[in-house]
Amino acid sequence: VVKPQRSTNMIEAIKKAGGNPKVTLYPEVGHNSWVNAYSDPEMLKWLFNQKK
Repeated sequence: VVKPQRSTNMIEAIKKAGGNPKVTLYPEVGHNSWVNAYSDPEMLKWLFNQKK
């Protein structure tokens, strides 16, 4: 589990580098936040559309 502020800092750094990150925070979910994330079809669509 990552502190939200660290995620926010990373998102800002990615944006400054020209990236287009997406972030969703799940308050009070804890370690099982991946269940919510992978249940979201929009997240999977976004994930698999990323190019290096």
